[in-house]
Amino acid sequence: MKGLENTGKNAILTVPNIISVIRIILVGLFCGFYLGGMPQVAFFVLLASGISDLLDGYIARKYNQISDFGKVLDPIADKLFQLSTIFCFWLMHKIELWILVLILVKELFMAVGGMIFYRREKTVIAAKWYGKLASALFFVSFMVVMIFSCFPVVSDSLCRRITSVLFLICLGVSFFAGGNYVLAAFDVHNQNREKKTEEHSADNNRLAG
Repeated sequence: MKGLENTGKNAILTVPNIISVIRIILVGLFCGFYLGGMPQVAFFVLLASGISDLLDGYIARKYNQISDFGKVLDPIADKLFQLSTIFCFWLMHKIELWILVLILVKELFMAVGGMIFYRREKTVIAAKWYGKLASALFFVSFMVVMIFSCFPVVSDSLCRRITSVLFLICLGVSFFAGGNYVLAAFDVHNQNREKKTEEHSADNNRLAG
């Protein structure tokens, strides 16, 4: 698969990015099937999304297709699927409202902070292990809810109690990841500031010489 290798960080039309676009399309399919009363089909759409998420990351790393565009597109696809899935679960009374609200507040904070950071630093922070861990835990929790949806062996109230515990764990890891991303952003900011200071000093020395 030599044709996949070394496309460069500025590339847009890469295999991982195409897979991310497909995952975004799957968001609409999942919502349509789940809210349309076909949870079994939605289950397989969700499963396909999870597999494709692993696949695009594997291809990006193995064939050196990690691009700046992909660093933005991949988390967008992740968050779109997470938020839409959570919203669908709430509409179908599978989770409590506070779970939806907390996730929305956290993602809004991260999205606004990420845009401000990019405008100032012109840098994209790649996904870290703690962010991937949070995504994995959310996916497992989603699958549990989908099993309850496909095989309604428990009441909606019991389902909400079980999923509340699962999503509390997810939220704990997610807020931990968010805090670490904030610290990473400060580190990048400080490094860029030090670099600019050094360049400014070098320019002054050249002028003085």
